[in-house]
Amino acid sequence: MQPGSSMEIVDGAKVRFIRNTEFVGNFYIMGCFVLWKGIYVKNGELEMLGVTISDAETAVHLSQDATATLRDNTFLTVTMYAFITMTLDMST
Repeated sequence: MQPGSSMEIVDGAKVRFIRNTEFVGNFYIMGCFVLWKGIYVKNGELEMLGVTISDAETAVHLSQDATATLRDNTFLTVTMYAFITMTLDMST
C-alpha cells in the first residue's frame, strides 16, 4: 500500500481476505516505509482470517452499518488495531 492510501468496502460489498493454508507463508497487507490509512468498512462486510496487516494507522475501521469477522490475524506496526463507530440508544 502507498503512504496515505486506504481500502474501502462500501455499499453492501463483501470482501474476504483468507490465508490459504495449502501454501507455506502468510497473507500480508502492508505499507512501504510510511503508514497507510487502513481498511475502511462502510455499510459493507469484511472477513479476514489468518492475515498479517502491517504499517497501518488503523488496521480496520468499521462504520455503524458494517460487519466484520476477524480471526487469527496479526497486526504489526499499526497505531490502532480496530476502530468501531457505533451509536447507543439511551432513550429507554
